[in-house]
Amino acid sequence: MSKVLILSVGGSCEPLVNAINEYQPDFVYFFCSSGHKGSDKTVNGTGDVCGDTRKFKCPKCQAESFTGNPKGKSIVSQAGLSQDKYDIVLVNDPDDIN
Repeated sequence: MSKVLILSVGGSCEPLVNAINEYQPDFVYFFCSSGHKGSDKTVNGTGDVCGDTRKFKCPKCQAESFTGNPKGKSIVSQAGLSQDKYDIVLVNDPDDIN
């Protein structure tokens, strides 16, 4: 019997990587938004697609700093998933419940 994990992608990559590592599924389905700002890039994109690039400004000195780590490889790279172990399901309008 195969173990399948279905994940909704959006927001932080860390919980998804943790779930894959903890449950060790045989196959993963990633449900992602599509388009220019789509979450599908975080699944298998190149570069630091899972980096946290949010910044905050110090109220005293006005220096800007990253809120989290700006570097972070894709979800499948971090979890060590080969291409035959996952599929990406694109959703055109993630806000449409139907």
